[in-house]
Amino acid sequence: MNLDQILREELSALEKAQLRRTLRATDQLPEKLLNFAANDYLGLSHHPALIEAARKATAEHGTGAGASRLVTGTDLAVLQLEAEIASWKEKEAALVFTSGYATALGAIPALVGKGTSRAPCVGIGRR
Repeated sequence: MNLDQILREELSALEKAQLRRTLRATDQLPEKLLNFAANDYLGLSHHPALIEAARKATAEHGTGAGASRLVTGTDLAVLQLEAEIASWKEKEAALVFTSGYATALGAIPALVGKGTSRAPCVGIGRR
């Protein structure tokens, strides 16, 4: 059996079980829905003040990261944000990431070493 056959069978099984997931354009749904599954928990991505701040930041700094901080350096605004967060949390330092995925990719290997059965939880989320 080749890979195409295997994948077709897997997709067929998912369809029979009504478990095959498909992508949908949310702006084309027949009704407006509240999204409790997104990372925009407070709906701030559509707040007028944040949209305007993003416009200003884009005009000043451009769009996209370009490359990792280790390759191209760190923008002063990011360093200032990290310093403010560290001060607010009364910690020595803070580190911001571009997404939840990037956070997991950076934080988990830093917290969990070779042979570690589970990540240490002491102090996470506490001041």
